[in-house]
Amino acid sequence: MDVGGSRVTNIFDLPREMIVRIFLYFNPKERLRLARTCRTFEELVFGDMELLRNLDFSRIGLITTLADVWEYFESETVNQYIRKVNVSNVSWMRPGQILNNTIGRAVNLVDVNIFGRRFRDLQQLVSLLELLINLKRLSFDWPDGIEDVSHSIDILRTPFGRLKYLAVKVSAYSINFFPTLQWNCNELVELRIIVLPPRDGKLKLISWPLYGHDKLKKLKIVQAHGWNVHRTIYRHIVNMVPDLNQWTDFQTIGSDLGLKGFYLEKNIEICHQLRKTRVANNVPHRRPPDNFPHTWSVLSECLVREAIRLTHERVPTDFCCLRRTAVDSSATPSSWPLALRIDEAKRLLKDPEYQISLLYLEHDIDTHCDVHLVASAFPNLRNLFLCRVLRSKDRTQGAQYLPRRLTKEGSGAPAALQDVVAGGPHDSSFKILVENTPLLRDLTICYWGPADPQLETWDFDALLHISQWRNLTALRLAFVPVHDGQFLIDVGKHCVNLETLVLVHLGTTGHSRTYMSDLAEMLRHCRNMREFFFEDDQVFGAHEVLMALTNNLKLERIEMEFYERGEDYARMMASMYHLLRTCTLLNKFKYTNIWTTTRNLYLCYLVTRLRRIRGELNRPDFQFEVLLPNYGIQQDSPNVDIILHEYPPWYDFNCRLIYPLFSFENHFWANI
Repeated sequence: MDVGGSRVTNIFDLPREMIVRIFLYFNPKERLRLARTCRTFEELVFGDMELLRNLDFSRIGLITTLADVWEYFESETVNQYIRKVNVSNVSWMRPGQILNNTIGRAVNLVDVNIFGRRFRDLQQLVSLLELLINLKRLSFDWPDGIEDVSHSIDILRTPFGRLKYLAVKVSAYSINFFPTLQWNCNELVELRIIVLPPRDGKLKLISWPLYGHDKLKKLKIVQAHGWNVHRTIYRHIVNMVPDLNQWTDFQTIGSDLGLKGFYLEKNIEICHQLRKTRVANNVPHRRPPDNFPHTWSVLSECLVREAIRLTHERVPTDFCCLRRTAVDSSATPSSWPLALRIDEAKRLLKDPEYQISLLYLEHDIDTHCDVHLVASAFPNLRNLFLCRVLRSKDRTQGAQYLPRRLTKEGSGAPAALQDVVAGGPHDSSFKILVENTPLLRDLTICYWGPADPQLETWDFDALLHISQWRNLTALRLAFVPVHDGQFLIDVGKHCVNLETLVLVHLGTTGHSRTYMSDLAEMLRHCRNMREFFFEDDQVFGAHEVLMALTNNLKLERIEMEFYERGEDYARMMASMYHLLRTCTLLNKFKYTNIWTTTRNLYLCYLVTRLRRIRGELNRPDFQFEVLLPNYGIQQDSPNVDIILHEYPPWYDFNCRLIYPLFSFENHFWANI
């Protein structure tokens, strides 16, 4: 193969293994297009075991047709190679005949994800599972219907008896799910549950019966998240797991974060120096009898504090940002200052030298906070979540003198003057935090409180330091007051790798007149933006922002929600046409002007124009949505192209980011 010469290398000259590696970067729909180009590619797409092993339609589910899926399952020869299928976002793929005649034909399937496909009843579920005789991993929605418990156990005994992994969305008061699980899933190793609220949203003051069947002896991981899990689910789980003294509970006791879910794992390896970071069983939780019956619970802030003490010299006796004030009903949000990724908490328990990559801090970071010291202990920090950055509070003179950074144990580094004191009035804790985390890539600042933030308490100068994180790839700001968008311009100029930008209600809280023009100026400096999310209800000039985004040729997704009564729609559509023509990778556009989308005349105009633009530019894969489904227009309206969202638009902030212990990224929240 001539690589360095003048001859252009033909792709068919490449080894087969290399072509397969290239094809693995394409989704199943794109591979079909390649297969239609020539017989060689067709034989590769439908004959190579590695390409057929994992078929994930979830990311392109909304543009997937029946033909796209059927082509992979019509041949018995192809079916035998398929091991894993994900159709969680393929909205037209209904349970019953469609599922049975597609993925049901792949008899060697071991892993199926069919989240979002609502089964009519358990019998319809069984009709699919009976075809998949080798299934070991299953993710699905438990049917809503109330069915006889004994019947549920009987019909699911065989298919559930084979499962090693089960992820399920289930109603909080399902009477047949847990007995079916407990009696049948004897091989189950890993259980993940999303708890859905009852239809009336009310907590029933009753206890469902606990079944005394043999324990699930092979179970090692249990995770639950959702509606009132500690009152509706926790007792069921505790009743099923054996050997409670061998389980570790990763949760924040006495906090709203803990109420959102729990994560239990058996036989966690813990170094002997960190065993005191665990809390004994029966720690009170709200009020009796809601106690924690597990023997051990891990508190993230205790774990981080002890790990720092073990690995660093001259560590302060206490950290204000790692101080829990209570573990009982008196606990407040400031009482659970820190959360870790679950997988990183486990590794830190095993090895105090481990470098965590994510810190979630629910703490008021003022000028003299010691958060910069905690960050200096983990120089590989990549992801940081903060809630409030405030001006200096009145403190004693001694509190102003803190080390600039901590010294690693046994390093022999001398304590230089700059490491002894934090410095003058311009060296705030946030400024030193930026200096101590040079590798940070993902920053979130989100105010979370019962009322709007008090402008006089916020440190507006702190935002100007964000641009010093030169490796930043994602920036998310929500409900943070701003005077203007000058700090965003600095970010656009200096953070050249920025790919994700999320801005929620900044202009509103800051009452800035120049915010939108500054935002547009920032976007003109960006070149690598892939995702842009914007929400505000007191700003104007959406078309200017769209025009500024045209500099980002890698742009893939835009979501905008605002309120602008006098919008120039022709100008906005011209901006959209130019954006689509320039940014050829853009495939999702969600546009919501709250004033517009409640008026059918304007709505129909926007939809018609966007469809015409899509046709003129030959962009059949481009998906758009011009309203939120809950604004009075049905999803099946012929005038609307809907992008289905399983969760409301604020979900990314309030759940995925504010509660980083439970994320839906990776494999169904698994261990983040």
